[in-house]
Amino acid sequence: MSASEPRRLTVVDPGDVLTGVAPLGFERAGKLCAAGDATHRGLVRIAAQIADHGLRRVVAPSARTTLTLGLQAARDWATHDLDLKSVRRQRSECYSALRAIEAATLRAVRASVASAGAPPEPPSHLDAHAETVVWRYVRLALRLGVEAVVLTLDGVTTPSLLASVMQHVAAARAYQTTALGAARHPEFRARAEQQAALEAEQLGDASHAPELLALQIFHEYLGVRWKVLHDAERAYIDEFVSWSLPTP
Repeated sequence: MSASEPRRLTVVDPGDVLTGVAPLGFERAGKLCAAGDATHRGLVRIAAQIADHGLRRVVAPSARTTLTLGLQAARDWATHDLDLKSVRRQRSECYSALRAIEAATLRAVRASVASAGAPPEPPSHLDAHAETVVWRYVRLALRLGVEAVVLTLDGVTTPSLLASVMQHVAAARAYQTTALGAARHPEFRARAEQQAALEAEQLGDASHAPELLALQIFHEYLGVRWKVLHDAERAYIDEFVSWSLPTP
């Protein structure tokens, strides 16, 4: 460009922006590859493996059949052993099975939790609230895990969607571990109540009742725990993806 020529800003299409939901090499490849080429098929195989990794934590074994078949359909397409029509049919079946998968998984998790026995102390206000959080997080984990499978199948026709599989799986596993770990831990709840009582006494303000502060602090604690678990899971997934991608 000569000194007399006007300067121009490079226009970047929103679809070309890298969002960070997956390792840069994977996300970039998903945006640059052509549908059906060798790179695209390799990305599908990687995404299917990661989605399966998520299923093993968040979906009960008895409820995985439809999702497992869906991931196998994606793998078969990637090796030229299945056509797009069959992949779309499996995608539809996975999506339609969500309610049944959720019901079966919740039954299995509730049975597992019940076998551990009920806490000996009468439940507090925080305990009652925490139980609702536990099952909300279990449902979130489940839905994110199922969505990771659906995204893998959608990625057969739209390669850029495959990058979101990593984020869904990391979030799903973090929600599941937080739900059945920190959110149910009696000492974790007790510490939130202790901190709430301390802060309420220091503030001396009726608008900061210990019960309300305990709920807020409990969620702050859970948020930190979820972030730590999510980041650790993403690091694990990212390492696998980096190993799977060819060296440039």
